[in-house]
Amino acid sequence: MLRNARRAGRSRSGEAGGEEIKELRKERNKAARQLREKQKAQGLKMPLKSAIPNRKSEYRNVEEEQEARQEATTEQVKVFQSYPCC
Repeated sequence: MLRNARRAGRSRSGEAGGEEIKELRKERNKAARQLREKQKAQGLKMPLKSAIPNRKSEYRNVEEEQEARQEATTEQVKVFQSYPCC
């Protein structure tokens, strides 16, 4: 699709323009829709897509993260102190 346009000597943002890209996108969506309908007719079920959480931290707020980090650090210090030195 887009690769074919590039092979024909046109770049993605060059001469082909937005209209050709829109047309290719429509063709791809139509083919995907036909495939889904065919699979549905055969009794196949599409797997559910799992949503990726839109976050970088599992903590609800800064205070909760600081508390967890403090607790982890405290436990590490206890482990270090339990080993005899030299």
